[in-house]
Amino acid sequence: MTGGAIEPHALPVVDACWNRIGVRGDRSCPELASVIHCHNCRVFERAAQTLLDRPASEAYLRELTKFVAEPADTRRLSDQSVALFTVGGEGLAVATDAVVEVADARPPRRVPHRSNDVFCGLVNIDGQLELCISLHGLLGITRAPTPARATVRVLVISAATQRWVLLVDDIQGVQRFHQSSVIDVPATVRRQRPYIRGLLVADGKHYGLLDLPQICAGLQESLG
Repeated sequence: MTGGAIEPHALPVVDACWNRIGVRGDRSCPELASVIHCHNCRVFERAAQTLLDRPASEAYLRELTKFVAEPADTRRLSDQSVALFTVGGEGLAVATDAVVEVADARPPRRVPHRSNDVFCGLVNIDGQLELCISLHGLLGITRAPTPARATVRVLVISAATQRWVLLVDDIQGVQRFHQSSVIDVPATVRRQRPYIRGLLVADGKHYGLLDLPQICAGLQESLG
């Protein structure tokens, strides 16, 4: 390749005929009888290739050059993900690979002489009775009075061969992050929340990243 960068006006003009006579137009194109959809047409294919072959912008080239020049071990790639949810107004996060499902269920049935602030009782998930856990009780989060509901929101997790159903207030979605972006928990907060191993920021809000081994140990103790 010789000379400078190709100017945009040197590119062939793309005739977006699919917007006029194709599936997004009046469908008068004679080719539709055989190709069924414009995506299967050679004209559409050539137009797409023209767009793919267009010169990259200088801003994109600068960004890509900077990325490639960085040592691999310093790149802040979003290589992990968590499910974000709220309990008692507090934001929490758990690794997505531990999440089995999110579901609506009937309120748990208490087990006489066994239910407590952490163990709520048994809940039916897809026809199977599961142990239902209150993170309010485990984490010491104050639970505001809520009206009686026909269903509750639950997060089913699996860790270290153990399966738990956690009562939650709301599911916020999934967030990807890099380990280096995890904020250390202040010592005072760590004493109050020993099950939180770090903090993540999403949409301007802090979420406590749950320490699953500690959570599982605490849940087992609550059932003892």
